[in-house]
Amino acid sequence: MVTSRDPEGTKKRILQEAEKQFALVGPYEASVNVIAEKAQINKRMIYHYFGSKEELYKAVLRKNLQKIYEMETSVLEKEGNIIDKVREGIKDYFYFLRDNPDYVKLIAWENIAGGDVAKVLVRENLVLGYERIERIYQKGVEEGTFRKGLDVFQIVLSINALCFTTFARKHILQSFWDSDIDKKLEERLEHICELILSMLTIPTLERK
Repeated sequence: MVTSRDPEGTKKRILQEAEKQFALVGPYEASVNVIAEKAQINKRMIYHYFGSKEELYKAVLRKNLQKIYEMETSVLEKEGNIIDKVREGIKDYFYFLRDNPDYVKLIAWENIAGGDVAKVLVRENLVLGYERIERIYQKGVEEGTFRKGLDVFQIVLSINALCFTTFARKHILQSFWDSDIDKKLEERLEHICELILSMLTIPTLERK
């Protein structure tokens, strides 16, 4: 059993093990006892730092959504071609889902549970990111690169759905993809990028 003389290290370890358990069995079935055992701490430390299992679950979701917000921010604040920004944003989100399978499972469980926690946290963490995307879209319209009158929320939702479904159903897709899975994922990513950009952009010959 690890004693807590490193509060930040202890909280990090709790969050890591809690994420694994919540992803594995969902927010209702996850056990504080199991999380404490895996984190090698007394379970009282969980209540000390997080108050309850429900607050620990919120902290796990908040941590993951913050990762997405930070990822979006790093892409959107870069200088450069506006089409490249969109492509890089899609790629970063796609790779985030690929590299964070527990997040995909957490969101799937949250949806089954009614989405009450995520509804609040998404607003807390992603509204500013959405506002940045809106500004990029408007800049693209002003440049004559993007089509006028598109619903930015629908575009973001389409990107999310296309990327997320790929990993939420990855094991099913593997039954169709009987060759190199990494190659198939790259092909899928390229298809998503081209699909979104074809909807978003004005053909080169029609631009100003």
